[in-house]
Amino acid sequence: MVEPILPNEDTISIVAVAESNLRADESRTPILKDIGVQQFSRNLKQFLGQLEQVLASLNDKVGGFEIDELEVYAEVSAEGKVSLMGTGVQTGATGGLKLILRRPSAK
Repeated sequence: MVEPILPNEDTISIVAVAESNLRADESRTPILKDIGVQQFSRNLKQFLGQLEQVLASLNDKVGGFEIDELEVYAEVSAEGKVSLMGTGVQTGATGGLKLILRRPSAK
């Protein structure tokens, strides 16, 4: 019996396109790349820490309304870098991270 090939527990596979200077309308070939789990973890923690700094400076209310939930879309590069997705990127993106931040419920 042939043993199945299991992924390395020290790496995580990412399907992405390599960073380039191509225009947005030019085709890009996706690649599969393994990066270290520790490296990806550091990159994600750094991204979330930066996002926390931004959110800490925002007002809790906008025009009398409270911000109760915030969706943030991020992409992961082939190198494991985590970045915000900007306007118009979602239409061409097929993956990434969707982070939903909710205000804790009052008890």
